[in-house]
Amino acid sequence: MFLFAKVLLALFSLQTLSSVEMTSFYDIVEKDLNGNDVLFSQFRGKIVYIVNVASQCGYTASNYKLLRDLKRYREHGLELVIFPCNQFGKQEPGDEGAISQFASSQEFEGIVMTKADVNGAQTRPTFKFLKEVTGRGDIRW
Repeated sequence: MFLFAKVLLALFSLQTLSSVEMTSFYDIVEKDLNGNDVLFSQFRGKIVYIVNVASQCGYTASNYKLLRDLKRYREHGLELVIFPCNQFGKQEPGDEGAISQFASSQEFEGIVMTKADVNGAQTRPTFKFLKEVTGRGDIRW
């Protein structure tokens, strides 16, 4: 998961892509856990660390430890954004309330997106974009 997020860091200098099928990263709009639109245009000039998370995943403790360590860089323009997903072994079974409570219990400070797919026909826009830009296939464990 983090390798994929690190690839993202190299992409932020891109304004647009040459492919007509792809849009700019800054054109993406997603929903946060409260159902509000998150316009990625707000990330222009910032570094965004994106992580696909699940509360019952074996990587959960290390993921949230790293996110806690990274929050000190928020004042320098780092945005932390987590994307809950239940596609891998049903490890994120909670609803919005449970996900929010879990993220808070882990002292997460950043944006929590709605729970959605990162693979398949219902792939959320951010991960569709990232997979197209990097040439990677499906997100794996």
